[in-house]
Amino acid sequence: MASGIASCLHKVRVSTSFFHTLGQTMDLQLNPDAFDKQQAVLVDELVKTIQVKLVEAGLGKSDIKDLTASLAFSITCVIDGIADIESGGEQVRPYLTFQVNDELVHCGENSFMHELIYDALGRLVSD
Repeated sequence: MASGIASCLHKVRVSTSFFHTLGQTMDLQLNPDAFDKQQAVLVDELVKTIQVKLVEAGLGKSDIKDLTASLAFSITCVIDGIADIESGGEQVRPYLTFQVNDELVHCGENSFMHELIYDALGRLVSD
């Protein structure tokens, strides 16, 4: 899978803040407001997806709530770069961006999805 992604990435010119993917130019933009909105949507979707899969597995209501929170928190910590990840002696440091139209939007620092998990869980319960 990684080689498939790598083959799709034609050229990266970080110094000029342009990314070329599949022949399309995307400008990397610092836009914390747009990033925050996209990040919240992603967190909500992650929490919903985890919960659905746990329901499908036949777990009890109490277990579903606890496991959804635990799994969502753990997964977002990995994406946020909080968890120490190393491969072959090299640090792996995720940096989340979102595609908004023809721009890649970032917030200027690591994502903070793990901080949004419990609000997302609260919204899910009230839905």
